[in-house]
Amino acid sequence: MAEPSSETITQKPHIPMLKHAPQTTEETRRSLKWRVVDIAVGAAVGVMSGVMFWVFDGMSYGLFPLLTLILPGSAALLHALFYFPATLGLLIVRKPGASAYVLLVASFVEVVLGTKYSVSLVVIALVQALAAETVFAVFRYRRWTLGVTLLSSVAIGIVYNFYLLFFYYQAFSFFSPRGLIGTACELLSAAVFAGFGSWILYRALAKSGVLTRFVSGRLRMLGGIYFDWSACRNVNQARICCSLTGLKSHASSPTFTLSGSVPSGMP
Repeated sequence: MAEPSSETITQKPHIPMLKHAPQTTEETRRSLKWRVVDIAVGAAVGVMSGVMFWVFDGMSYGLFPLLTLILPGSAALLHALFYFPATLGLLIVRKPGASAYVLLVASFVEVVLGTKYSVSLVVIALVQALAAETVFAVFRYRRWTLGVTLLSSVAIGIVYNFYLLFFYYQAFSFFSPRGLIGTACELLSAAVFAGFGSWILYRALAKSGVLTRFVSGRLRMLGGIYFDWSACRNVNQARICCSLTGLKSHASSPTFTLSGSVPSGMP
């Protein structure tokens, strides 16, 4: 624990802020390299998602026909419950391929627990993961904001909707009432569950402190600027950064823990 300093700051301190992501090519390459903890946590998210898929699948036997009876195509309102981990996995692990990894693990778990689908789950998972990964790849895996998450979720919805029209609903054209309603419901479902839903889940996990081993749990995004607490060199820097970022926690506290830990006020 560091003692508070009474020294007067006479020069502009170094503020450890990074615009969107590490600046150098070497740091970027290192940040995108998979670690053992990434594999373990990604698998845990996949297993959890697989169990949820299995539960949703059981519920869908009654809900999907009912929604289709009420309004043909409206069953797509629940489709994103089966692919929200595509964006959630990326937000947590923040590594290329995280979406595919999480969805494939989830598909395997769902098959083991019992489902009417088999190999098609793997194909669908890869299609959804490709859509999710493409959006984050466009931003070079450096932008982890709600806006990019929503773009990624909508991309999944668009790709999955056309996949369904091409392989499952050949009798309906895209411009038919069924096709248009299904498309609108698919995009709405994607934005709500895979966009806002994944973002809310990620923020909740980050605030709980379970993601402290990940960049996603150590960095606070404010106006597009990422602030790394572990980069503070001394107490004065941390206090100044608290005032700049608007964080109240520890801003006036007499002690800080600067060896890679996160103040309690971090989300």
